[in-house]
Amino acid sequence: MSVTVAFILNGEPCEATGPSSMPLLFALHGALDKKGTRLGCGEGHCGAFTVKLDGTPVTSCNLPISTLERKNVGTVEGVLDHPLAAALIRNQAGQCG
Repeated sequence: MSVTVAFILNGEPCEATGPSSMPLLFALHGALDKKGTRLGCGEGHCGAFTVKLDGTPVTSCNLPISTLERKNVGTVEGVLDHPLAAALIRNQAGQCG
């Protein structure tokens, strides 16, 4: 069954539509065009797909979009202006997860 959920993504209202069990990661990489969250192991172990959900780190590879209604989701794109992120970019210090 397809659902549309409304939530906050990096401080901005947005919606995701798809099967209720579709992982947030797929929505991020698809219509929401947020590619910073990576697919790693796909099982919730590697951390490459970590996002913040209401301030708590969670795995977006196995988080169904149906659980996001009125929640706050933060991705790496939302912290690119942070001094630590700027230092990583400046020094080309690529990180996984």
